[in-house]
Amino acid sequence: MLVYFGQIGVTVGRKARDERDKRRQKEIALWNTRKIQVRLAITYSYLFDLLKYFLMGTIVASVPGLFSIFGILRISYQILAIVSTIFAVLALGFFMVGLGRAGRYLALRKQDDEYLDSYLKED
Repeated sequence: MLVYFGQIGVTVGRKARDERDKRRQKEIALWNTRKIQVRLAITYSYLFDLLKYFLMGTIVASVPGLFSIFGILRISYQILAIVSTIFAVLALGFFMVGLGRAGRYLALRKQDDEYLDSYLKED
């Protein structure tokens, strides 16, 4: 049974990785068309992904504070500390995913240095 679920997990992970790679290759191909509208669409996509993950991280990070302010959890401080730690780790995960998206965008922009250098050439 454990092997079966492990195999399902590997299959799902492989499909997700393949889809992510296809999307990345498509973004690179679209970026290399050098059309400003396409580049703006890709930039906005990355920007809103970054904002989405940072917003989710901020919301998740603020939940334990709201619990303690409003007294929703009338539990001991040890349990509240554990709950706060769990939410902090989840928030850190969202922030790291957001930073990963920013890094992917920067890598996409850096791959086309000659295009950026063409703006600096003197006539």
